Amino acid sequence: MISRNNFSLLSFILLIIPTTMIYGISLWITFLWRYPEGLSPDRLMTHIQLFGFIGVVWLVLYYAFGLLDVKTHRQPIDLITSLIGAHTLGLVVAIVFFYLQPTLIITPRRFLLVDTLCVFILSTIWQFTIRSITKHIAQQKVYFINLEQEYRENKDEYEKQAETLLIRTISDKELLSLTEKTHRTHQSFIFVVPPTPNFSTETLELFAHLHAHGATFIRFNDFYEETFRRVYTSNLNDWWLLEHTHRDQSGLYPIIKRFFDILFGGIIGIIFLLTLPFVFLLIKLSDRGKIFFTQTRLSVNGAPFTIYKYRTMREGTPNNTWTADHDPRVTSVGRFLRSTRLDELPQWINILRGDMSLIGPRPEQAGIVEQLKNEVPYFESRHAIRPGLIGWAQLHVYAGNAIESKRKLQYDLYYLKNRSFLFDLEILLKTIAHVFFLQGK
Repeated sequence: MISRNNFSLLSFILLIIPTTMIYGISLWITFLWRYPEGLSPDRLMTHIQLFGFIGVVWLVLYYAFGLLDVKTHRQPIDLITSLIGAHTLGLVVAIVFFYLQPTLIITPRRFLLVDTLCVFILSTIWQFTIRSITKHIAQQKVYFINLEQEYRENKDEYEKQAETLLIRTISDKELLSLTEKTHRTHQSFIFVVPPTPNFSTETLELFAHLHAHGATFIRFNDFYEETFRRVYTSNLNDWWLLEHTHRDQSGLYPIIKRFFDILFGGIIGIIFLLTLPFVFLLIKLSDRGKIFFTQTRLSVNGAPFTIYKYRTMREGTPNNTWTADHDPRVTSVGRFLRSTRLDELPQWINILRGDMSLIGPRPEQAGIVEQLKNEVPYFESRHAIRPGLIGWAQLHVYAGNAIESKRKLQYDLYYLKNRSFLFDLEILLKTIAHVFFLQGK
């Protein structure tokens, strides 16, 4: 099996530790520039403690923007966009942190800007250097055995990952030619086999030989899930759902999740109240129609509830149909509200009432669910938990038809299987990054 731990270790050594060191070096350079005469031990420690907190915030933002993973941001434009986004948000957080403390004894105006600039320059140089060096080091040679159809289904996506995954499809009859090559070069190949392997004794003996010389074997479904972080649903069955999707989890996770639902529901409610006059004027000046939009959606176990949103479409638009990108029914103000996610703010009511969670599968219209039950097998399995304002699927796909809904289900099932507090935190941070800086990527 492809080990995410191996990439995590590589990222830790080549990115996380150096990024922490870069922050320390940048702070030292800024000290030399701002205080050439030196600082007293007390003031020096105060600076280190305060900027240490900002450093932790920066690391969290680097993680959210994918800057602590050697597998991400292979395109220069993606990398520079993420660096700018992470440092901009980091600077905003730092400014708020410092200037909300009226009794603070240090004045970090130029100090903070110089420190941020140093971190940005050094990090940019290091990020581009490491990603160039690991371009081939991180590449894994993968052989799909008797899986030509499965490869063709996602060929374009596999080709986009050619710098980390070099995939070739072969039959079990072609394995013999690899045996000598593996023995001679001692390369570590990955062999992906069908979900239900059915090989001859001779082939199994060949597998054992390859395994003895460093080869790794993994079933296709596991490979697919590890690679794309979504579930392969073409051969999904009842047993998989019974084994991997639990409606309620024991322990502290449900309690912590509900606590944060209430906390963030309250925060979103405050933002809603602060922005309500502004949004009210925008909608009224646009077409003088209603401010709010209500619709019946399905919650946990398929229970209906009324969802609240700001209206973004023209008055009289049917509310039981698909919504597509660049939908002509969306008003100019509505496009702004959708792109900034302001149209979702009224759902703080749904979160506090327990209809929805902060994080989970997006709630669907009852009529669309009824349609998709016949077109997308197991689509109703998304109702195992509360729907969410944001979610893993929402980060990857906007479903405007049955095909896209099938892809969305793959991400939702991955979340159902792997949900945890840390996964929720990852989704929250990456949603913030995408909303403000990475839309359309």
